[in-house]
Amino acid sequence: SSQRRLEFARVRGCHLIRQAKFGQRLLTSTQAAMLIPLPMGAGGQELEAEVPAVVKKDYAMFWWAAFVLFLGVGVMQILAQDPFGVLFMGLMAVVVWYMVSNNCRNMSQYCLFLFGTMCTIETVIEFIGLLMMVGGRTTHERSVTTSMQDGHRTQTITVVEKKFPFFDESQGFTYNMQSAVKIASPCVLLIAALLCYYTYQAFPQSLFAQDAEAGGLYGGGGSAYGG
Repeated sequence: SSQRRLEFARVRGCHLIRQAKFGQRLLTSTQAAMLIPLPMGAGGQELEAEVPAVVKKDYAMFWWAAFVLFLGVGVMQILAQDPFGVLFMGLMAVVVWYMVSNNCRNMSQYCLFLFGTMCTIETVIEFIGLLMMVGGRTTHERSVTTSMQDGHRTQTITVVEKKFPFFDESQGFTYNMQSAVKIASPCVLLIAALLCYYTYQAFPQSLFAQDAEAGGLYGGGGSAYGG
């Protein structure tokens, strides 16, 4: 009887081990399926184009310059007392550093396309805002006064709108630094967007080109970042 119980426990243990291994394989395959798939070429191989030598040799210094420009605008945002602007420029600088570090090892077409798209959209938004302010910046001053009359409390809210030139020495350092940032930020973003475009064009094939032989979505040759 005891021998049968030991044999049953051994068989049960082996069954539980097999179940655990199967569950581990299932979890691994599920996690892999949840990842964003990379484009696949013929034979099921991932299409990860090597960074061209011209990018490493000629374009890298321009990317390092863009990194310095983003940091510079970030410092201007600090002086302009804009914490969200500081955070945004800091993140952009980190992305540039990630792509260009280690001899541009991480400068893939996917990063260039996404980063360039983001820079382009932000450039358009900020240039629109700049055009709306170039004729003068409007500030609002809000004041609240409280008075008592016949036992009733009356509260009066007054909003005064003032318009000043885009640069005005009478408004102090912070005001003028904010105006300078309104010009510098979209210019740096435009430079980054153009740099993404020309760097992307240096790759031998496009991210979205059709490959007639492989029949894949991303397999063809020729650059098509901008059409």
